[in-house]
Parts: sequence; structure tokens; C-alpha cells
Amino acid sequence: DTNLFKSPPRTASATPSPSLTHGTQRQVGSRIGRLPVYLISLAMGALGRALAVFTAPHYGLFTLLAFVGSFASNTGFQSPLIVAMEISKDENRASLSMWQLGGWTVGICVAPMILWLCRDWVWLLLGSSLPLLVFYCLPQYNIESPRWLAGQGRYPECIRMLRKIAKVNGKKFDLTVEELQEKAPRKEFEKMYGIVSLFSGSHMAKLTSLLLVGWICNTIPTFTLLLLSTQMGGNPFMNFFWQGAIELPAYLCGQVLCDRIGRRWTNSVAFLCNALSCIPVIFIIHHPGTELYASIFAVVIKFFVCVTYFALYLQSFEVYPTLLRQTGTSFGIIVANIFGALGPYIVFLGTSFDIRLPFVVLMLIGLLGFVTSIFLPETLYQKLPDTMDEGRRFGKNQRFWTMPRRPRVERAQSPGEVEKLNQS
Repeated sequence: DTNLFKSPPRTASATPSPSLTHGTQRQVGSRIGRLPVYLISLAMGALGRALAVFTAPHYGLFTLLAFVGSFASNTGFQSPLIVAMEISKDENRASLSMWQLGGWTVGICVAPMILWLCRDWVWLLLGSSLPLLVFYCLPQYNIESPRWLAGQGRYPECIRMLRKIAKVNGKKFDLTVEELQEKAPRKEFEKMYGIVSLFSGSHMAKLTSLLLVGWICNTIPTFTLLLLSTQMGGNPFMNFFWQGAIELPAYLCGQVLCDRIGRRWTNSVAFLCNALSCIPVIFIIHHPGTELYASIFAVVIKFFVCVTYFALYLQSFEVYPTLLRQTGTSFGIIVANIFGALGPYIVFLGTSFDIRLPFVVLMLIGLLGFVTSIFLPETLYQKLPDTMDEGRRFGKNQRFWTMPRRPRVERAQSPGEVEKLNQS
């Protein structure tokens, strides 16, 4: 219930790097809850990478600990955002994502500066790992999703969590378990949590496939542009910094557009602009003395890639039903990161054959993302699906050439009435 908050809730989160190895945890958050996964992820990220520093002379042990440290990076990033979105008003979901991605941007910008300053990977690894333990010192902000608890039929725990939220925010909360059961009844016991559930029914299979293609079309350019930053001439640390710094205005732009014209149009138009921005680079990059202009256009491409990331991130959280939300989002990132491994080979095309080829590939990927993302349903001002049945029907009746409209707000019949957790 968002009436418990002074302002849109913000959940503390760590900033991980993308990882291919969190696959086995993709559905754990949907099975045991968001909070346990978050706390386990923090411990694995901090201790795994920190201990890897001291085992560098032993390759096998170092690889194992690095694997442990990266295993749960994305789940540690996603879990608190999922909780925040599930207890917030629909118009605040883009702002919540913006706050978290703002922290991501700061981390991306600071990392090359730390490495440039100390010139020692050990300090970089320790500095990005041990601070994760600080979040264990904030128990009042480490909460389980009341929406998830209610969906599991764990109403007493849901009430305790809502009271904890109300206490932190200085609000009064008097709802009883019986009243919660009456006002937020669980419609069904969800029995399917795995990846197969993402493809249950033709409509949900279509949505999952479109989101997967979108994630792939976003991740490949992200990895490729980061690798190309060392091949564009100039200072590689500053090239990396500018590729990170452009993310903040991109996310701000993404937030404004997602709240004005909707997630679907923001995503598709950004993919199209991404593809069009590759064209000038293709024509100038092979000419001597154009490295600066090529670097500028590469940053412009990264800008639109980040806008698509912002929109995709919101769509992934909002399209899937509650018990599949973390599974679906994590599965999309897993598949995308696997395809992201093509990044070095795309860069290899430029260094070994023609420097224009990577940008030709990025242009084609952008066009593919444009075509697929336009067929996703709009999620702005839409009620988040809770059950599998709602997920299978989500967006079915939406018209193609429409813009999202804010729904009418009906006044509650009584001051103490508790509405659905994602509604005002």
C-alpha cells in the first residue's frame, strides 16, 4: 500500500557488473522470495571477489572464487528493484528504476578513474566488492515484497512487513490479517515457476520471445561499444568514462519519455535512432583524422542503447506476473549475455577486415530491435499482472496505434481501505 510512504520508496542496492553465471538463481527469487536472494547475493559478491584477490597466484582457485563472486551479481541488482516496484504506484516505477540506474552510472564512471589512479586491479576489485557488506547494516530497509508474500498466501508475514514499512515511514497501519485476506485475496496457487512457464500459452510465449530479442539487441551493442572504446584512439580510460557518463542523461531521457509516451514507443524509437546513429560512423571512420568524430558518434549510439535498456528494464518487470517477474527478467539477461559474447568477434571484424563492419552490424541489430519492440504491449498506467492467467492475457486487447492514457482515479470509499499493492 503506497499510502504507507512519505515519498516513492527507494531500496538500497549494490551495483554489479553483467554476468553470465547467475542462471541457476533466476527463479530462486520467485520461489523463496526477493529478500533471501538479495542477502545471499550481497555475501557472494563481496566475499567471492574479495577472496579471489588473495588467490590470484592459484589460477584454479581464483577462477572458482571469481565465479562465486559473479554468480549472483544480477540477482543482487534486480531483487531490491523488484520489491520497490511491487510496493509502488505505477507512475513511480520509472523513477525507481532511474534512481537505481543512476547509481549504476556513477559506478561505471568511477571504475576507470580508480583504475587510472591506482593502476592496480587489486584495489579496483576490493573497492567494488567489500562495500556490499554495508547493506547488511541497514536491516530496516531490507524488506520482503508484501505483494509476493500475499501471492503466496503468507498473510501474517505480509502484515508484519507492511507494519515495518509503515514504521520506517512514520505512518499508521492497523490492517488485520482477516481484512487483508478480504481486500487482497489470492486468486490461485501458482505451481509453475520455471522457464517453461514463460512460454505457457501462445501470448506469453510471444511476449517472452519479443523481450528476449530486445535484450539481445540491447546487450550486444553495449558490450561491443565498451570493447571498441579501447580501439577508437585517445585515452582509453576517458573513452570508457564518457561511455559511462552518457548513461545518466540517457536514463533521465528514458524516464521522461517512458512516463510521457510510454515504454513501447520509447523503446522502439530509441532502437531506430540507435541504428541511424551508426550511419555517419560507417561513412567517416575509415578516413584518417576522424577518430574524434567517430568517438563522439559512438557515445551518441551508447546514449540510445541506454534509453532502450531503461525501457526494456521496465517492460520486463511489468509484463510478467508476480511469481515469474524475477525469473523472466533474469532469463532475459542470461540469454542476452550469452549473445553478448559475440561482442569481441564483432570488434574482431573491424580490426582484421574493415573497421566499418562493427557499426554495420550494430545498425542491423538496432533495426531488428526496432521491429520487435514495437509489438510489445504498453505497460504504462497498466495494472501489474499477478497470476499466470493475468499474465497470459496482458496486453491482448491493446490497439497498435495508441498512446497510453492516465486512468481515472476513483476516490476510496473509506479512509482505511487498502487497495492493490501497485495502485494508488
